[in-house]
Amino acid sequence: MVCDVLEDCGMIDLGGMGLFFTWRGPKFLHLERVFKRLDRACANAEWMTSFPSASVRNLPRVHSDHCPILIRCDEASETNGTQPFRFIAAWQDHEEFQSILSNNWNRERQMHANLKQLSYSLTDWNKTSFGNITHRKNLTLSKLAKVQKKWTR
Repeated sequence: MVCDVLEDCGMIDLGGMGLFFTWRGPKFLHLERVFKRLDRACANAEWMTSFPSASVRNLPRVHSDHCPILIRCDEASETNGTQPFRFIAAWQDHEEFQSILSNNWNRERQMHANLKQLSYSLTDWNKTSFGNITHRKNLTLSKLAKVQKKWTR
């Protein structure tokens, strides 16, 4: 039925990596929970020609009974291993932040030199002490996806 509608509209289901079932139904008394693939990314031939390296990923459910769908229209950018410095606001609430700031800021230096030194120190501190939040978040989401995948079996 879904295939017929898509075909009539000239659309193609783009599939997706990650979780197969994108919706988790409610659990009723003495009945099994229902899992379905309701959410889909679809495109027509013209769109697929415009974005030949597009990819679709069904992400783990977090705040909903539906999985979010991530559509990337371009290939993942290749980096040389270095990424620009990103300040993480949560650092400010950590007890060590003020001392790192004061130890790496020198009023005799130019602003650019101070910012460069501080960014090196904060990046190192994030990896060794504070903990890489992005890595921990991705690890947690990966674990969640595995649990949800097992659950749907």
